[in-house]
Amino acid sequence: MFGRVAFVGENPGTVDLSPSRHFIRKNLMLIGNWACCLADYEAMCDLIRRTPNVDLLISHRFPLSRVDEAFHTFVSRQAAKVLLMME
Repeated sequence: MFGRVAFVGENPGTVDLSPSRHFIRKNLMLIGNWACCLADYEAMCDLIRRTPNVDLLISHRFPLSRVDEAFHTFVSRQAAKVLLMME
């Protein structure tokens, strides 16, 4: 099993998760976002449904060694989505 799991909301309670059992052994990537409001959820889900390859939404990719350049690209609004990659 391979895939991505995105948490785009916040649960006020607690969740009992085992990183190894729930993600690592299943080869799942966990993505979290706290800076999303309810009004954006429907549009975000619709965009993901309509985009078979969501990797196309990433406009810029930087190795971690170029984090300063990646941050500048992000804050100067030159990118749709910036991805920092582990080297």
